[in-house]
Amino acid sequence: MINKLRRTLGRNMQYTKANEEIDKQIVQLQIRAPFDLNSQAQIDALKQQRENNLQSMSQPMTAEEYDEYDDNGEY
Repeated sequence: MINKLRRTLGRNMQYTKANEEIDKQIVQLQIRAPFDLNSQAQIDALKQQRENNLQSMSQPMTAEEYDEYDDNGEY
């Protein structure tokens, strides 16, 4: 079960880091938006990608799985 937890956390951290990068890109594009007509389309695409990442994140452990898991990472 610990391996399942590590895999879940690892995937979620990858999506979280990707979303942080997307947020940085969106801020940069919003700065350029008044001067670049293509910026809004890029911003919309990045927002959609961020939403897809959130939906792709692994599901958290169930209550039963959490109850089996102790503070030392063992069952």
